[in-house]
Amino acid sequence: MIYVLTIGISAFLLFLIQPMISKIILPAFGGGASIWLTALIFFQAMLVAGYVSSHLTARRLPRSGQALYQTGIIMLALLFVPVTVRFLQAPLAPTLKIPLILLGSIGLPYLVLATTGPLLQYWISADPRRPAANPYVLFGVSNAGSLAGLLLYPVLFEPNLPNPAQMKFWTWGFYAYAILMGICMLAFLKGRNPSALPPQPTAAAMARPRTLVWSGRLKWVLLSMIPTAALIVFTHYLTVDIANLPLLWVVPLSLYLFSFVLCFFFSGLSRPTGLRSILLLLPVLLMLVLPRVQFEWSISYQWKILFACAALFAVCMYFHGNLERAKPSPAHLTEYYLSISLGGCLGSGLAAILAPLVFRSNVEFYLVLVGAAALMLRPLFRQSNPRFRFALSAALVLILGLVYFNEEIDRRPGVLLKARSFYGTYTVIDVPAKPPAKMLDARILQQGNTIHGGQVRTADNRLLPVTYYHEHTGVASVLRHFKPAKRIAVIGLGTGVLALYGRSGQQIDFYEIDPAVVRIANSHFENLSSATAEIRCIVGDGRLALKKVPDGFYDVIILDAFISGSIPTHLITREALRLYCRVLTPEGVVLFNVSNNYVNLLPVLNCVAEKMQLSIRYQVSGEQEPLYRFTASWAVLTRSPQTIERLERSDHHWMIPPPASVCWSDDFTHLWTVLHLDR
Repeated sequence: MIYVLTIGISAFLLFLIQPMISKIILPAFGGGASIWLTALIFFQAMLVAGYVSSHLTARRLPRSGQALYQTGIIMLALLFVPVTVRFLQAPLAPTLKIPLILLGSIGLPYLVLATTGPLLQYWISADPRRPAANPYVLFGVSNAGSLAGLLLYPVLFEPNLPNPAQMKFWTWGFYAYAILMGICMLAFLKGRNPSALPPQPTAAAMARPRTLVWSGRLKWVLLSMIPTAALIVFTHYLTVDIANLPLLWVVPLSLYLFSFVLCFFFSGLSRPTGLRSILLLLPVLLMLVLPRVQFEWSISYQWKILFACAALFAVCMYFHGNLERAKPSPAHLTEYYLSISLGGCLGSGLAAILAPLVFRSNVEFYLVLVGAAALMLRPLFRQSNPRFRFALSAALVLILGLVYFNEEIDRRPGVLLKARSFYGTYTVIDVPAKPPAKMLDARILQQGNTIHGGQVRTADNRLLPVTYYHEHTGVASVLRHFKPAKRIAVIGLGTGVLALYGRSGQQIDFYEIDPAVVRIANSHFENLSSATAEIRCIVGDGRLALKKVPDGFYDVIILDAFISGSIPTHLITREALRLYCRVLTPEGVVLFNVSNNYVNLLPVLNCVAEKMQLSIRYQVSGEQEPLYRFTASWAVLTRSPQTIERLERSDHHWMIPPPASVCWSDDFTHLWTVLHLDR
């Protein structure tokens, strides 16, 4: 029982620390899906390192040596507890900087926890008092503990504890784990009879099946690689292409872990039957035809999420079930888990790091889906005619080629550019004018299903502010009132629509975290080049960059980074507002674009205004879709009551927000309290 408890707690702590520490460091990198996936790859790489440690410990060291080594690395890990986040100031790419920060902050404790499951399962198989024990059931226990840590964090820990208290809880959990691990080592050392260890294969036995053993290892890697790659591409698909909904990433990861729990707790689910293959194949095939179906009929985002989750769960159940059936004797247990972790790391690395470098679109989603479907079909036709199997293989190659051509090479009508960076996939589209608009075609910048601005010209060839920045919005009202403003800062560039409000003698600084967006705004849109104000584009995180700005430098600060579901919470905390007030003139204003289908940020701004004694007003503009004028919600905060009075006199649409209040700080943010899913 002590082994089961220790494995469960170690897995719980492994998955509890992932969102806990990621929440602290990732907002500084923009908080998007790609940022989280990079952190996920680091955690999987550390899992591989932990499994390598367990495998070498079990294979190369005697009982006393195993216990001594494990004691040593636990004692070293205790030197890094409590966990302290160590930020780097080096100008490195996020794909390098994020893993280095995580390695310096949590690397050794995480490595120690990762060694626990395989090593304790090996010890159980070596225990003469448990000759009939099935150690692989504990892999289900481990994943159940991981699932508990993942789900309890947003439900229990995040809404009730600030970051320091969360870290303190995790620290005490690690101390408890260290004690339990010590008890396990004492129990393990009680049986010093070498015959109790699982029998090692003889040299002759190892020589005979060497080819089979290596093919088996490759099979383990492949069976774990495909569902992990599916997890990555489905997470991106759900959170970017379907619904920019905060915390939606928890759902695919939970399904991934739950499939492990089911397959290793209930081995009967993995029995290879035609019915099992067909039932698991149907959601995958449905997912392949869904784009065509949604083109013909409108499908709500809730149904799209359901279809995508069903397809991901089917892929995970199929390949994890096959992985459970392929488990070896306990003598090769640590090697089996090492292969699983290696496959998981390869799958996530290919999908999250290599694919954005190689592809311009999200074609890897369809490649993974088609590849998984092909492998799921293969056993059904194993006994069929060789010519038929060849025809199926040729059809598969043709489908993959068509998918690649359709996503990467072929340009749909109106598509001018497909571009991809670490932060997302962007599409520039020319859209025909819609009656009764008397203007030329519009051009928009789109990321997934979110529009990040555009440009529209009138019949007399004049550029118009559009989307969330049109002439009837709160930001337009403020910029008209602050015409004498000398310096304006805008966090979030998009296509630079706000530059059109600039006047001669003004300076507008756009802070944009993604260099690709800066290139697109300059090469495919004319908002920046047409502005009469002096325009500067500064690449980097807006909050970090503003720290270098002298006091009272700006008259207006505009924050336009909240329209997607990846909310950079560090831009809207009490400490962030304190920074904005420092770099503002005494009568300056801070504007927030709080237009979001799923998140209501007004209560957060209410609390900040109350705590810092700021005046706050908000304004909601109506929609005129044919004119590319979207419904836009803007809030304005200032230290100057006189400024608010002037704004209200110049525009009667400014209102006092409802009294709801949700307080956020750098140590405490919680999205559940501001979600609204009724749209």
